[in-house]
Amino acid sequence: MFEILVVIIFIFVAYKIYVSLYFKSEKFHAIKNSIKQYTKNCNDLNDHIENLKSSYSDIRSFDYGESHLHDTSHYNMKRREWKKEARNNRTHNCSSTVCKNASNQPFKYLCKYFDIKTNEETLSTFEEVLNNFAAAEQGKILLRNERDAIVSNKQLYPSNNTAH
Repeated sequence: MFEILVVIIFIFVAYKIYVSLYFKSEKFHAIKNSIKQYTKNCNDLNDHIENLKSSYSDIRSFDYGESHLHDTSHYNMKRREWKKEARNNRTHNCSSTVCKNASNQPFKYLCKYFDIKTNEETLSTFEEVLNNFAAAEQGKILLRNERDAIVSNKQLYPSNNTAH
């Protein structure tokens, strides 16, 4: 019985020493720093995306007032689709004819219903917004690759840089 107790204590002490050495190792600090840098990059990208949301300040939809749907069905119909209706200033509710025409000529109807002037200044503004969104998408891809490298433990360590 005493031998089993000694083995258990030895295993416990060896485990504690291993844990202590691991958390003081260069490899652990490299992982910790890469996670810290990854978190900072994610927060920077989130801030950039939040700033992009204000890029649409020059685009507006006409306000024709408010309307509300009331279900007065005599047959107790369940109109679940009504709950999915989006109500915000970036959604323009229209007829199916307008929707079909807009799918055939999207630029024309986008300019018409969101009061966008078709001139060089507006074009350059939209080009800048498009480039910003493309950069955000590229940033998401780069961050996903960085996360995958961290998770798969393939970070670039100073001592292992040539081994990969």
